[in-house]
Amino acid sequence: MAHHHEENEHLSPEEIKFNDCIRRGDDLFNIHQYMASREHYNEALEMHFNDKLVNEKLALVTNKKGFETKTVLIILAVAVVIIAAVWIYKTQF
Repeated sequence: MAHHHEENEHLSPEEIKFNDCIRRGDDLFNIHQYMASREHYNEALEMHFNDKLVNEKLALVTNKKGFETKTVLIILAVAVVIIAAVWIYKTQF
């Protein structure tokens, strides 16, 4: 923890808060908590310290969330096909 304190020694309270929001967002992103990470990135975006960085991180969240949604939809579609095939097979015999 001392290292973290030294890192923030020359920063304003607002910059410290910004860095904390980014760090929390990154931590949540790394454990696939995309919606929670988005909340922290949006909070950081409101501070306008490094909008480019925050917008890049928000784009990553959007991409991951989109991929996650597509994956779930594909799994559901496959499940429906399997259920239909089993139902058809059972009704024939």
